Amino acid sequence: MILFVCESLQCHTITRVMSRSVDEMQALVGEGSEWWPKGYKCPNCNGPAGAVYEIEVSPVQLKDFNIRELDAEDYFRFLMGVGLPEESDCSVEVLQQIFSKSKVKSIAGHRISGTKRFCVEWLEMEDGARLYFGASSHGATIYRISNRPNYTEKALNDG
Repeated sequence: MILFVCESLQCHTITRVMSRSVDEMQALVGEGSEWWPKGYKCPNCNGPAGAVYEIEVSPVQLKDFNIRELDAEDYFRFLMGVGLPEESDCSVEVLQQIFSKSKVKSIAGHRISGTKRFCVEWLEMEDGARLYFGASSHGATIYRISNRPNYTEKALNDG
């Protein structure tokens, strides 16, 4: 297993990455990847992270960290910008809930040169949720929702 240690002093997160295949892990996120050893990001805060093999670390050194486990393929997807497993539910039901509970706070993207058009990369909602857009042959696709609030938990705590 490989540990990816966040370099932020406030975050205190270590991501433990596992795989059924050592070769797959090495190719996706290990020594065979483009990020080895210091080009990683922390899935908790998006800050820089460095890699170390778990066998090289004493369990005592891990006691003050928050440990998050991901498989190699999920961490690779995160590094490539696709997001974390919990950010992948972008169903119409989830989108209706987000848009009914919060307004759009900001829009990120870029102007299309020579036109009056704009390419949307993501929308940020007032409650902090961020919806990431991609193109498909069927139209705009929301492929990732980060920082999505738990509206049920929020309602129970507020009410």
